[in-house]
Amino acid sequence: MLQKVAKAVLLRFLWIVLGRKNLVRLGRFLSNEARLDVLNDPRTNGELLVQSRWWQQHKGEMDLCVFDIGANIGEWSQTLMQQAPTSEPSITVHAFEPCAGTQQTLRDNLKRWELQEWVKPHAMALSSESGQREFFSLGDNLGINSFHPLDSAEVRANMEVEEVKAQTLDEFCQERDIPRIHFIKIDTEGHDLEVLLGAKEMLASGAIDMVQFEYNMRWIYAGHFLRDAFLWLEPFGYRLGKVTPKGIEFYDAWHPELETFRESNILAVQPEFYDTFPRIPWWNDNPA
Repeated sequence: MLQKVAKAVLLRFLWIVLGRKNLVRLGRFLSNEARLDVLNDPRTNGELLVQSRWWQQHKGEMDLCVFDIGANIGEWSQTLMQQAPTSEPSITVHAFEPCAGTQQTLRDNLKRWELQEWVKPHAMALSSESGQREFFSLGDNLGINSFHPLDSAEVRANMEVEEVKAQTLDEFCQERDIPRIHFIKIDTEGHDLEVLLGAKEMLASGAIDMVQFEYNMRWIYAGHFLRDAFLWLEPFGYRLGKVTPKGIEFYDAWHPELETFRESNILAVQPEFYDTFPRIPWWNDNPA
């Protein structure tokens, strides 16, 4: 009883001092910090840790295959290659970018970074079905272009519609005789689950070691939930967790508390790669 009274008094005090809007902002800040929902900056959000540990796991292996899906201007592929343990790694990175203007920037960057030998750009998208489809662009090199436009009059007034080629991951691998993918990164502004749905055969056969995909509010516009990713990937043996600066927050199963639509990266790994990464407990498993 005393605890409830103390909470009520504190809340009333903060409401008066800060006002409702600032109190909401403070609450959101504290919640985000506690949940490790940090800014989506690869330098600080844990993505570089994932890349580094992946290289350690595969050090000395030959014919490594990586997919960078939603490559934009190539920065993720660049940071991956910067961490390679040798100057001549045995790796091929397939970088997919459907936006025509961004694709040119990607090619220019790969040439400037001298990565053409390892990173192969593809002017196309990966999806759940193959064929031509509409892609909504607000401009070249922007990381918000997507198959799923935002419901904003300003956004819709300024976006252009491109016809782009889409293909399933399974078909792409069949055509190019790719038997295994060691690492997939997906950043497609809400289309991430559609990419995974197009990889059914590779996932079912255990031919994909691990997948990192982005989860954010764009999933709402695509009509998907994080729960859908759990339901799709877990039957294939994958364990899912959130990438954080302190390690991977793995989950035993999906829970409604995870459905925040806060921008984050989710890592899905096969059991043999579970111990590759440092882990932290989920706050809901360890409420203290």
